Amino acid sequence: MTMFKTKMVGAEEGRVEIHGFSLDIVKGMLEFIYTDKIDIIPKSAWEYLIIGHTYQLDGLKKDAESVIIPCIDSNNSLVICFQGYKYSELLSKTAINYNGLAGMPSSYV
Repeated sequence: MTMFKTKMVGAEEGRVEIHGFSLDIVKGMLEFIYTDKIDIIPKSAWEYLIIGHTYQLDGLKKDAESVIIPCIDSNNSLVICFQGYKYSELLSKTAINYNGLAGMPSSYV
């Protein structure tokens, strides 16, 4: 929520422009901000993770992570591992453990 509390362009006008996310994801983020609840389906979990990361909404990120983690498999674990370095340390570590790479030096992973 830090981003919404700081002085931003457009703050005097009482609006915030959000780019790069679908309308449904932005609506879901706003629902989460107002209710602290959200129903995330696996298909949209990654987008919620990214928007939660972008706008520093740790609770939204955690909710998205909890949907993504059970979906980690041999087809997506390496992608999640590498993308996790940018958006979620938990996802990255979980994907590393899934692949049995936990014991390797970080320079190899």
